[in-house]
Amino acid sequence: MPRRADLRRFYGLMRRLERLDRRHLLGELQEEDCPSRGVYFVFEDGEVRSGSGNGDRVVRIGSHALGGGQSTSLWSRLRKHKGADEPQGYQDGSVFRSRVGNAICRKNPRLGPENWPRDRQRGDIPRIEQSINRHMRPMTVLLLPVGRRTHRDYIESNAIALLSEYRREHPIDPASDGWLGHHCNREMLRESGLWQSNHVANEYDPGFLDLLEDYVERAGGRS
Repeated sequence: MPRRADLRRFYGLMRRLERLDRRHLLGELQEEDCPSRGVYFVFEDGEVRSGSGNGDRVVRIGSHALGGGQSTSLWSRLRKHKGADEPQGYQDGSVFRSRVGNAICRKNPRLGPENWPRDRQRGDIPRIEQSINRHMRPMTVLLLPVGRRTHRDYIESNAIALLSEYRREHPIDPASDGWLGHHCNREMLRESGLWQSNHVANEYDPGFLDLLEDYVERAGGRS
């Protein structure tokens, strides 16, 4: 199957990237660890590949904006995912955290509302945010320097489409039965096995793997 081969190639590139720059714990990530511009790949404890080979599976892919009136760095995006060390209020600005928080509240209704964070007035915000930290901070992240925004967008969107199991007749690397994301209120997230909804229903362009490989080969330096 072409997709199975493409998944194996993708994860082979992840292994090559990891040999160049180790996976970082999200909870320990610092600005000096991050290239100024790039794409990140998140792994979650307990989530492994089952049909494309051995090893951990990626559960989220992201990048950052640069231009169009809104300028962010890769670190500023990941810092929002990481959250405050001792959160006292709602940690706004990270859709990733919101999705994890929603799944936590739906799994543990006594902790907060099932539509978190929309109805967050009814939840114990510090406890929920601390629960999000406990789940997310052990996640590990691979960082790929990619300077051009069009290239970041191309790699991000097509990698998501490749890894997504949304409405696949024969899933290759589905989420584990115990994956927290199964509790999220977003159907596309639940079925894709990824902590995101954008691009999960798209077809992917296999040509993105050539560009990804090119950037992995350059990853010995930082941009």
